[in-house]
Amino acid sequence: MDYSNSSAAIYKINGYVEKINIQLKNIITILKENGNDINYGSAIKISKFLPSCVDYYEQITNILSTMPEYAQFTVKMDNNVNRWDGQSVSLMDWITAFEINLSQLIEEVERVTR
Repeated sequence: MDYSNSSAAIYKINGYVEKINIQLKNIITILKENGNDINYGSAIKISKFLPSCVDYYEQITNILSTMPEYAQFTVKMDNNVNRWDGQSVSLMDWITAFEINLSQLIEEVERVTR
């Protein structure tokens, strides 16, 4: 689909951000139940949420990749989204934080489940 119309892209991206935030809330609940520690049991539970987070994130990057570079930048900087905790941040900040958190979660889950 062509997302040269940035309002259509923003609508779709915001939907994926909301879906990811739901998954993150589930992961955070698991972490809180285990005192912010990832043991084997919690790693297995968390691992069930990671594929959908990755899939939704790939949808976001696919949408952005169809846009001209300037439009991508504008959407990332001017579009605010809510984080899992409800705080409004730019899409650029959300993407950066999500990429870091996701990679750390995947790394830790893989380490614990080996």
